[in-house]
Amino acid sequence: MKLHGSIIMVLVVSFCFSCSENSLPIPDFTYLPKNGNLKTIFYFDASMTADNESQLVAMMFRWDWTSDGKWDTDYSNSPYGNYRFSDYGTYKVTLEVIDGFGGSATVTKELSISQQDSMQDPRDKQWYKITVIGGQVWMAENLNIGVVINKKEEQKNNQIIEKYCYSTLNNPNESACSKYGGLYQWEEAMQYSSSEGTQGICPPDWHISTDMEWQELMDNFYNPRQPGGYPIIGSPFYPDTSIIFDEYKAFGAGKYLMGANSPSGFDGIYVGYRNPSGEFDYSHYYFLGYTTGWWSSTKTGNYAYRCGMLQINDSPERFPENIKYGFYIRCLKNNE
Repeated sequence: MKLHGSIIMVLVVSFCFSCSENSLPIPDFTYLPKNGNLKTIFYFDASMTADNESQLVAMMFRWDWTSDGKWDTDYSNSPYGNYRFSDYGTYKVTLEVIDGFGGSATVTKELSISQQDSMQDPRDKQWYKITVIGGQVWMAENLNIGVVINKKEEQKNNQIIEKYCYSTLNNPNESACSKYGGLYQWEEAMQYSSSEGTQGICPPDWHISTDMEWQELMDNFYNPRQPGGYPIIGSPFYPDTSIIFDEYKAFGAGKYLMGANSPSGFDGIYVGYRNPSGEFDYSHYYFLGYTTGWWSSTKTGNYAYRCGMLQINDSPERFPENIKYGFYIRCLKNNE
């Protein structure tokens, strides 16, 4: 009896010792894909987590996708999770595991989205390619938001974003906006603000680039040509004949900024514009395939600066335009 009692006592002591000395789980996870963009859904797998006393089915898992101290999921028996990040950068993802005896441990791993190449407009869920040039984050497509109106109508301050879609006919051509982007008069693009750098019709955290920001972009392609400006003459839309336009010191920058898969990622396209009479092709080279223009948020007198591109010489021009023109918009991300 004493022998049996000793054996039982040893077993009880051993069992209690194992309870009090429960080893902590060893959390671990992998994720796929190894890199992606803002459309990418990352899939996390913590099934390789180990524990000396507990099987995987007895464990609980929860995730903090950005390691900000706030758990993004509740505890779950599933070792799997998925998440899509809302901005580019390097993130620390933390996993916490609790084993069957209440022991917990965490592991943190870094995940880097080093090249942001797309963003989603939360207002209408459209996706836009983006690119980083010289520290600026630009849309790599023309903005396309709003309700299409007839090209002969004026855009109005009516709390509705209105756009023109390129068409040689009187009927609006929505498919052209899907392909090229919308055209906007300056006041509509600015949403009737006169403040440089305003959000205007851009998505949250983005803005209508200023004239200086366009010049900053062009500074990445500095290649000066003969200095001097050119007078605006012979146009019914410019009663002030003293207006001078000039070219950025970026002669030939179109080779880097224009065309699908351009070296800079800007991917500009020559898609014309709308003149104040409501036409898209009123002159021999001011139309689809030969020129394009984007508004800035900088006004000068009764005009506003835009950045234009001419296919004939691959060069950008800085031009104070009649605000009744319809030009495209390339939004610029706000500084962090």
